[in-house]
Amino acid sequence: MLEHRTDFVREARQEYAELRRIGPYYYAHFGYGRAVAILPFRHTAADLELLARLEVRPSHGAGMELGAITGRYDNPAISLLACAVKEVSEEAGYIVDPDTVIDLGETWDSKVTDSIYHLFAVDISDPAIRRCEAVDVGPETGYPQWITPAEVSRTTDPILAMTYLRLAAHLKLPGQD
Repeated sequence: MLEHRTDFVREARQEYAELRRIGPYYYAHFGYGRAVAILPFRHTAADLELLARLEVRPSHGAGMELGAITGRYDNPAISLLACAVKEVSEEAGYIVDPDTVIDLGETWDSKVTDSIYHLFAVDISDPAIRRCEAVDVGPETGYPQWITPAEVSRTTDPILAMTYLRLAAHLKLPGQD
């Protein structure tokens, strides 16, 4: 399991974020520290389709960018799995059975933060999967979008890319030896 650093010097602090320094290196720390990412997917006649999210990312510029379905884990009363199931409902509009969710492990989001993401995937190929109203959708937040695996290689989101790579290895897709 990944651990948070504790040998830091606090440089600046906001409600959820602070800038920390270890020697000459700076990184961001977010108060919640942990987050989840979940990658819904479905099998089609031609390939695998992945459900990503086209969303506003103010730190990257004005437009919308393709990224993973994510959420911060800030409620210790629920499990990481329950948090991921909640995010796929809120951001993509799918009600999934937690028993069908695939645990893909943990990763850091980048070298400039100490946030730990727990990665999940879920097969929603079954037409019996129920839909619900996605509440975190709109021009100010984002929209779910089906993409192909080839489109993942063109994303700038490392969490989407890592979640797909772990899923491909789990499913033993060609080229994932």
